[in-house]
Amino acid sequence: MKTSFVFFCLSSVLLVCCRPQHHEHERPPRFECGTYDVVFIDSTRYLMDRSPLSSLEKYDELPMDYLINEVFPSYPGGTMGEFDKTYSAVWLLDDSTLYLCALDYIQAAPKVGSRLDKDYRIMEKFLDRRFEPIPGISIPSAIESPGLIPANWVSGPFYVKRANDVFEVDTDSLWHAPFSEMVFENGRMISSCRLTTQPYTEKELSSLKNTRRNLYLKEKKNFKRIIKAIEKQKKKMRKEQD
Repeated sequence: MKTSFVFFCLSSVLLVCCRPQHHEHERPPRFECGTYDVVFIDSTRYLMDRSPLSSLEKYDELPMDYLINEVFPSYPGGTMGEFDKTYSAVWLLDDSTLYLCALDYIQAAPKVGSRLDKDYRIMEKFLDRRFEPIPGISIPSAIESPGLIPANWVSGPFYVKRANDVFEVDTDSLWHAPFSEMVFENGRMISSCRLTTQPYTEKELSSLKNTRRNLYLKEKKNFKRIIKAIEKQKKKMRKEQD
């Protein structure tokens, strides 16, 4: 299955699933972005519901510096992800296989910049594997990548939505746009679905204000927790170097 076919699966106007009988689960009514990570599919950037690293313990406490990409003028909603850690992991889907291909500063913008080499060494140590070029796999020109790491620890359903890469956009249409489900098994996509974004019910709308406030407070709490954990690890590393 080539990347063009993968993109077709994600972009099909029909709600069609491949081999759904192996993965019975409740699908969300709409896409909710929960990570700074992005995945590139046929050179197109997608936001994700969660990081493919999220199944690994303390993935959000790696001692990488907290730096924000400065984008001016600022991009509208649907362009960048949501806070979950102090870095963005950039992924590539090629021939139905998921790869970690780069690291970026938080809120990875359409052009993926390159973090310091030491950050890549931190990730390599965390995953116990190295970024290496893989013959036959083309990395999109928007990504500065030192190589690829096959994400064979990734299994289960993930949800993605095409990211906005332009300044002028109808945010309402962007919100109502469909999203996709990708089901992985040991880093390989075994099925994909295109899903329709469902409108909020009256009950959901009435509680949405409180939900957003709680999410903001949770994000703020997570930010403090992660920064504290990173500073602790940095002090530990400095002591080990002395």
